[in-house]
Amino acid sequence: MDRLFKMDREDRNFKEKLKLGSDALFWNRLANDSYFQFRNQLIILATILLPLTASVVAIPKANLEIQLIDKILLILGWICLGASIVFGLIQHWIDTVFFVELSADSSLRERIRKNLKVDIDIVDRVIDLLPTTKSKSAHWALIFQVLFLFGGILVIMSSAVVILLRK
Repeated sequence: MDRLFKMDREDRNFKEKLKLGSDALFWNRLANDSYFQFRNQLIILATILLPLTASVVAIPKANLEIQLIDKILLILGWICLGASIVFGLIQHWIDTVFFVELSADSSLRERIRKNLKVDIDIVDRVIDLLPTTKSKSAHWALIFQVLFLFGGILVIMSSAVVILLRK
């Protein structure tokens, strides 16, 4: 009878962990998808703005007076957009490394659970001895990506306004 109660408790424990795990995976996947879409859209925006703003200088038919200060501002804006793209790619690399480490950690914990043929309480104690998993990846590159993107847009737009007002 004691063995039956123990199996029932382990089965309930397992089902509860499975439910909590699937709920956590759902919310993590949702958050990660929206985060990845945001980061990728910033990269796409910077990539599209570079050639569009370069066409202002490349098309002389517009009869625009582009002075040296305007060119310097445009180049500064392009450097900001380029830096935004680079920091977006760095953030992509940081996230990839984070998820590879997270996957390896999860696999290790699952292998320990599967391979230890002892009481579930002992398995839980062994898993508790493992170092804690990092809860999130670093976001410094994403912050720089956003700052450089909006800084580049601001510099290019202000340069365009000055050029158009001078005309």
